[in-house]
Amino acid sequence: SGVGALIMEEAVPASKYARNRRHALSDGEDFELLFSLSQREAARLIASKTPKGLAAFSPVGRITEKRFGTRLLHADGRWEVLRETGFDHFR
Repeated sequence: SGVGALIMEEAVPASKYARNRRHALSDGEDFELLFSLSQREAARLIASKTPKGLAAFSPVGRITEKRFGTRLLHADGRWEVLRETGFDHFR
């Protein structure tokens, strides 16, 4: 979609089977729905109560300009560029 992303490592959901949050980003055994909203709509959603019957959600980062790529922000303020990883079913 022509954008980048800044993902906060500590906010990434991880199963008990993930070795660490970095592993959780590319593990193919657990599934999470990832979506983005405008800043205004995200603020509205965060401020509202989760409607009954809907799963809880966790903000994990923000969309950035494409030129910044996809980055992982560590708790200590360091960041690193994320490369595509994971299992390729078509190889």
